[in-house]
Amino acid sequence: MSAGGVAARQSRRAVVPALLGGAALLGGLGLLGAGAEPADAHPFGPPPTAEVTAEGEQVRIHWRAAADDVMAVGAEAGLVDEDVVDDYLEVTAPGQGSDELEERLAASPELAEHLHEHLRVAQDGQRCPASVDTDAVVWEGATLTADCPETITEVDITVSLLHERHPAYRTFAIAPTEAEPAHAVLTEQEPTVTWDLAAVRGEDIAEAERAALADSDPEATTTSGSLALLWPIAGLLALVGAASGLAAWLGRRSPSARGAP
Repeated sequence: MSAGGVAARQSRRAVVPALLGGAALLGGLGLLGAGAEPADAHPFGPPPTAEVTAEGEQVRIHWRAAADDVMAVGAEAGLVDEDVVDDYLEVTAPGQGSDELEERLAASPELAEHLHEHLRVAQDGQRCPASVDTDAVVWEGATLTADCPETITEVDITVSLLHERHPAYRTFAIAPTEAEPAHAVLTEQEPTVTWDLAAVRGEDIAEAERAALADSDPEATTTSGSLALLWPIAGLLALVGAASGLAAWLGRRSPSARGAP
């Protein structure tokens, strides 16, 4: 590796604590727990991330990584040479690397298949069928979209990309704050987390639950709907009552009401 490549690697290692908000955040994420290696032991710079979202029966994992890590995934899939991985240590923005190579990776079915193998969503122990979008994988990441058979509540999320390449690799998985947990660290030893996404499933989930309730107890939704209509009426009556009370109080306070001297 060139001296420039070594310097770039060291510089990018130093970025990790800043990206994670310091040691306090690292501890909160569980990186300092038993058996975990420090984030700066990551051999190729800032760690990859996986953002998890859910709506209806669908779960999405948006995976992003530094350009050299994307090339490392390409190397694992047999699509690029190892020296390209080192070359991309110094590539930090679009246009600095090989546009032809990046476009070839984005269009590669082999890369999509490799990502599909290492990004998984399972519901009730069964893997959900999924597709992978790699159109802008080098600079914007890849998105796996999984269609599960049931409305999303608890699902198992697995991210094992790069973990076999080096044991220090880890992926920071992030979900909306309403999820449980809101974030997790996926490692070679523990690449899977069980996620409760019930609180972030989308409006169609609530609609499905109302429909299920109606099927089991038709009067339940009717009663609920009637109560919903009563709330605005009750609010209006309360407002009118408050206004009437205020007018009466002001009348008692006025000179004419008390009798002018």
